[in-house]
Amino acid sequence: MYQLEYVNKDIVIRFPRDSIDKNLLASILEFLEIEQIRMKRKLTENQAGQLAKEINQKVWEKIKGKYIEE
Repeated sequence: MYQLEYVNKDIVIRFPRDSIDKNLLASILEFLEIEQIRMKRKLTENQAGQLAKEINQKVWEKIKGKYIEE
C-alpha cells in the first residue's frame, strides 16, 4: 500500500522500502519524467521513442550485473 501527499509544491509518495526494487522505481520515475517532458514539449512519437531507448540503455547498464555474468 502507498500514501500520497501534496506538501507545498511537492508530491510525496510513501510505501515500505522493501515493497519495490530500487532500480524499478528509478525506471518508473524516469518514465514519468519523459511523459511530462513529452506533454509539455510535444515530442513526436519518434523523438519520445529515441529518448526512451537512451534511458532504457542507461538503466540496463546499471542493473545488468544482477542478471548476467560479464
